[in-house]
Amino acid sequence: MDSIFNLSNMRTIWVIDDDMVTLFSTSYKIHQYRPNYNVVSFHSIENAIAAYERCLSNNEQVPNVLLLDLQFPTLGGWYFLKKLEEYNISDNEIDIYILSAFSKPESTLRALKHPLVKGYFYKPVTLAELNVL
Repeated sequence: MDSIFNLSNMRTIWVIDDDMVTLFSTSYKIHQYRPNYNVVSFHSIENAIAAYERCLSNNEQVPNVLLLDLQFPTLGGWYFLKKLEEYNISDNEIDIYILSAFSKPESTLRALKHPLVKGYFYKPVTLAELNVL
């Protein structure tokens, strides 16, 4: 199983979360562990969708990994997942992992049952968790 931190496999990782502390700490941990990885942070679903659509329209590489929060003040992570489904991406195109501050079992189960979601992490994410992706 490849790790997102395998040096022979350079990846772009998008961190999508409205909490600036989580954005900073998660991005920092990834850069600390593998400084040569391309980490892109988004503080809103709208910005992430616009960036994804730009990637598609410009024939640019979409992210390899998404770390996605589900709870946002406006459009949420579930909306983002729905938009990805509309683009007909397959579950092997982008590795999507949910980042959540909530530990409701029904939310975790719903996320893990989603066909595009590979895993679920509780905030704050640890280096050990990032390494098992």
